[in-house]
Amino acid sequence: MIPLDYVRPIPFFQGLDDLTLQKIAHSMIAKSVRKLDLVVQQGDVSSDLIFLLRGQLQVIDTTADGKEVGIAIVKEGDFLGELSVIDGKPRSASVVALVPSVVAILPRPMAIEYFFHHPIGSERIIRHLAGKLRGSSARHTQVVSGKAQERVLHVLKSLGEPQPDGSFKIAQLPTQNQMAVMANLARETVARTLAQLKKNGVLADTSQGPRQLVIRLRRPPTNLKPRIESPDPSVKDLDQP
Repeated sequence: MIPLDYVRPIPFFQGLDDLTLQKIAHSMIAKSVRKLDLVVQQGDVSSDLIFLLRGQLQVIDTTADGKEVGIAIVKEGDFLGELSVIDGKPRSASVVALVPSVVAILPRPMAIEYFFHHPIGSERIIRHLAGKLRGSSARHTQVVSGKAQERVLHVLKSLGEPQPDGSFKIAQLPTQNQMAVMANLARETVARTLAQLKKNGVLADTSQGPRQLVIRLRRPPTNLKPRIESPDPSVKDLDQP
């Protein structure tokens, strides 16, 4: 059981009545993990739903040749393990703590009840899976593009929180090694790319700490005109005789 005040701020549960929240809180168990601790092991048969209360986690997959590839960063308030909850199959990826963190574990039976028998839970898990599918498509595009700068920027944007001015603020920047795993690049390439992005003014350090960054993305010009402003009179419409 965890305090109800730990459950209320979790976005996935917002809007629920107190009775349902109390039932969820009563079923959850909190666990502290150290930096680089393994939170989930790929292939493990556990199927509970895990929420990140504090800290930062990294989801990692392993290729056939043993190479680690970063899939995503889990931020405070996010959850993981929903696929194993839904189909009962082993974990599809490993999860490592990037910093000292606290997680809350919701047993599979309670998670299933919320997913399938509660309208809010059903809608939110569908939207969550749709978002993951879109994110997976975007990551695939970045990886096959072969451009280091695009890969690094994609990783940075996934770590940041959107700001009103269109920039992204990163509160806890991973190490270059961790970013290299996520971008499927060499650490040296990540280091050079970060230096170039700072030189170009795309990245800027904040005054709030050495591990914080602001990403300033260039906006497309608004005064561009279409290449063809009017149809060529010499070309007849295909519907015309």
